[in-house]
Amino acid sequence: MTQRKKQYHPKIPDYELEAITRCLLPDMQSYFESDEGKRAFAEWQAQQQKQGDNSK
Repeated sequence: MTQRKKQYHPKIPDYELEAITRCLLPDMQSYFESDEGKRAFAEWQAQQQKQGDNSK
């Protein structure tokens, strides 16, 4: 029995999602490696930490 890849959305074929990913990934990586992206990620992490502390 072969294992089938799980589709993320049943109406969008995997090959189309993979093509979109190939287009978007380089720009996303560049953004998160930039100073602006690092700052935004640090802010997001701080917000997540704050929300985690409030849920205890």
